[in-house]
Amino acid sequence: MERLPSEVESVADVLRQTGRNFIPYLIWLVCCGLGISLLFLLPEILELVIFRRVNPWHLRAYERWTPYVLGVVWICWHFLILAYLTRSQRNGRLLITSLIALAVQLALFAISATAVSDSELRELLLF
Repeated sequence: MERLPSEVESVADVLRQTGRNFIPYLIWLVCCGLGISLLFLLPEILELVIFRRVNPWHLRAYERWTPYVLGVVWICWHFLILAYLTRSQRNGRLLITSLIALAVQLALFAISATAVSDSELRELLLF
């Protein structure tokens, strides 16, 4: 059980305890930054994949509602990541879970970035 700040012997102990509690939030902020970059890449990819030959009204609705839907998904996903990181810190597995969370987002970012660059390259070569 962790000690309360009033029960600590020195300032160094308080700083050490604060640093331990701050690490999951720092990792979470890095994950949030990656998630925001994904928010800008995913609408283009989904538009290219899903809405190639579709009614213009569907495409217009997609363009209007995508930021809201992806924003809600982003918020829910990152609160789940924060809960996952804080729970893993209590269990002593913060390093493994932070690597898993970052690896999943980096993989999604890499896939999204290559899909966007490949589709733009294909469009330049075809037209």
